[in-house]
Amino acid sequence: MRTSVAADCPAQRIDIYQQKVETFGLNLFEINAMLSIIFSGAEVVVKAVARYRMQPDNIDDWHARNGRGEMVPFSAFATTSWQSAANRLVRMDGSTAIEISGSEGTNTSSGEVMDRMRALTAELPGGYSVA
Repeated sequence: MRTSVAADCPAQRIDIYQQKVETFGLNLFEINAMLSIIFSGAEVVVKAVARYRMQPDNIDDWHARNGRGEMVPFSAFATTSWQSAANRLVRMDGSTAIEISGSEGTNTSSGEVMDRMRALTAELPGGYSVA
């Protein structure tokens, strides 16, 4: 049997403080769109010198333009931290999910295999069930 459960890996968390965004005359929708473009690899050219956009920590050097044309540093309205996160996020009906696959051995029915998979799933931490 194989499972899609993978070891956790480091991930950068970005906390954006909506009240500060508004105080600086910024638009939260535009901030989120900017982050989406930068991190998603969309077909948009991000005009920044490579050394300022190559590492996740570079976000501390970024600025967003507010409605008055002023450049506001991300550090004025957002904080970043590193934390452990799932290597891959799989969802089923909005809940965390994992994939378990296997095949029956000699002289084993598919029903016996499904019963064994249900039993193994019940032993997993996190309250998983079979669907």
